[in-house]
Amino acid sequence: MTSGEQILDFVPIASVTDHLLAACSRDDIAAGIPLIVNIGTGVGVRLVDFASDEWARFGAVGKLRINSLPSRLHDVRRSVADLSGLHSSSLPKN
Repeated sequence: MTSGEQILDFVPIASVTDHLLAACSRDDIAAGIPLIVNIGTGVGVRLVDFASDEWARFGAVGKLRINSLPSRLHDVRRSVADLSGLHSSSLPKN
């Protein structure tokens, strides 16, 4: 992997599906007027930290090869969801 210094918003797929299902019954959406919101945690995590945690969680053998690949020119350095469009009434109950 690269250095893994990218900051990304890792969101569990179950949370994404909960938000999509909740969007089907939102009462603040008007026909013909699109509403676009981000789905995410709003929390940035370094890729290397996420990979290390998942590696340990799955009990993977061997080790991560951090810095074994060069960074790519067009890598996204930071991508964290802006959750301002998500209203508390539309959030799934976890």
